[in-house]
Amino acid sequence: MSRLIVCWTSPVGASAGPVLSFLPPAAEEDLAGRVSDRFLRAREVPAEARAQARVDYLKTSARIGAERVGGRTLREEASDGNAWWYHPVSYKDCENDPTFGGILALRAILWAADAVSADTVETWGAPPEIVAALNGRFKVVVRAAPWRVPEPVWWLRALASRAFGLIQSLLDLLVCIGARPAGSRPSVLLLGYWDWSVREEGGRLVDRYFKALPDEIAALGHSVGRLCWLDVFGDPARASRGRRAAVRAAKSENVTLLQSYLDIADALEATFEIRPLSAYLRRRNDPNFRALFKIDGLDLFPLFAERLLRGFLDGGLPRCALIEKASLRACAALKPAVCVHFLEHHPHARAAFAGARAAGARTVAIQHAGFCREKTFYFFDPVLEFRGEPDGRAVPAPDLIFAMGEMTRKHFLDCGYPSERVLTTGSPRYDHVRPPAQVKNSSGTGVRVLLAPALDLEVEAALLAAAAAAARDLPGVELRLRDHPFAPLSRSPEYDAVKDRVGISSGTLDDDLAWADLVLFSYSTVAEEAVLKGVPAWQWKPVSYDASALAEAADIPRFTSVAALRAALAGFRPGQGLPQDRGRLVEDLFFRADGGAAGRVAAMITALSGSSA
Repeated sequence: MSRLIVCWTSPVGASAGPVLSFLPPAAEEDLAGRVSDRFLRAREVPAEARAQARVDYLKTSARIGAERVGGRTLREEASDGNAWWYHPVSYKDCENDPTFGGILALRAILWAADAVSADTVETWGAPPEIVAALNGRFKVVVRAAPWRVPEPVWWLRALASRAFGLIQSLLDLLVCIGARPAGSRPSVLLLGYWDWSVREEGGRLVDRYFKALPDEIAALGHSVGRLCWLDVFGDPARASRGRRAAVRAAKSENVTLLQSYLDIADALEATFEIRPLSAYLRRRNDPNFRALFKIDGLDLFPLFAERLLRGFLDGGLPRCALIEKASLRACAALKPAVCVHFLEHHPHARAAFAGARAAGARTVAIQHAGFCREKTFYFFDPVLEFRGEPDGRAVPAPDLIFAMGEMTRKHFLDCGYPSERVLTTGSPRYDHVRPPAQVKNSSGTGVRVLLAPALDLEVEAALLAAAAAAARDLPGVELRLRDHPFAPLSRSPEYDAVKDRVGISSGTLDDDLAWADLVLFSYSTVAEEAVLKGVPAWQWKPVSYDASALAEAADIPRFTSVAALRAALAGFRPGQGLPQDRGRLVEDLFFRADGGAAGRVAAMITALSGSSA
């Protein structure tokens, strides 16, 4: 047996033994050149180990709420309603919660330890929760341990979030006084968020997700309204303008602000509801509860501990409780036949579905973006969550889902939906996507590379660093960064370190794809659009979760080392790496790509509504 050295920071001195690296790209290449023994990269963990990590995460997350401890489930103990379903652990958010990434790391360590027959793990810079999880399985030697945030700080941060949420709620309630519509009773309500999904631009409403759907529904003779949670996004200096615009829209357009159905007593009641927290604290040290987290000699509880506690303490549960209550009251007053959301299984959507259904409305979700098996927040356990066994408390899921493509339809069916409740239509958001274009000709003698990051800045910082390192001093390679609108990587310290080598896009996506010879990405949907326009997309493989629908659906170039990426860039040819059967790819990811998704969805929604305006 031997010692496996596992690195989140570069080890000091020579490494005596095989190495598993979780390092950033440039540091990883440097260390690889100094290791004389076997060198393993976490990005190269086999598919079967990744699949097992996914099962570990999804099953454990589902069991936390559903397992009977002391005769009752946490879902039952937490409240009389849906509190557990609004908790971030039940949502399984791989983008904002590091738990799944931690479990992937543990499975990578098991794979590497088995490959080199190691019984001792020496960690350099390992997260403390990883060390704690390993202790039952290996002898662990800890080097360069990072500081761990103590539990009292978790409490303080979470309680501050809840207090801030209360203040925000009270401000929004004041803004919405008198903003309730009079007399309007639309047959279809589209749910959204003012002003990050719906906003006023140039005197008209713009919806970044439903796009042309409202007009298509209206053209079929049905009345359409918007039910919006006031949630001014982004620049604080814009907040007052966004709120004023929301009130104007509520008075002059068919927009209903959910907060207009709430009062101060509702905000206080939601904020001071502590039954879910009490239920969790009563069981978190119970041996039967803690046994849920034991898998293959690993203790996963340290990876869940902070998120579990903070999720019961912070402002998330009160916000969802208010959305549920306001949705119930609004739907009871407006009496829509159908309520439509674009966030599928997000806690906010679950809350809206619960409220709408309690008021007698049908509920519909339209898939808003591409996803794959490792985009874990899309998935329910079909028995414990979708059917609600063993306590009868099923997740508030939509009555009907419109899927973007055939691949994602199958994923929704894996959640437990009957086939008649998941229809493949495409998404109105992507009605601009068209069938595959011819392979784009090269822009010149070099190669123009568009970097397309997604929401998770930690994942995308590695993409940026890898591209900059691979292209360093490589003649003719030009890099341009296209920021995600909700997570600008160009404002990060990682961009400051490479800004002399990476430009920033200021144009539209069409402009950028017309400029680019190649798109480099981790999991952005920009990659799918690029491939259909004849621009190849290469993936920098993340060290944690891989949320790329394109990488799951097609055989594309995928890179795990700077050296391999550099060699590929040096030998780039136009169209290199484009999937062979892009017609099938369209079907899997965008259905028909004929610009008709909004019309198809509108026809089906109005058929559900059963009444004409």
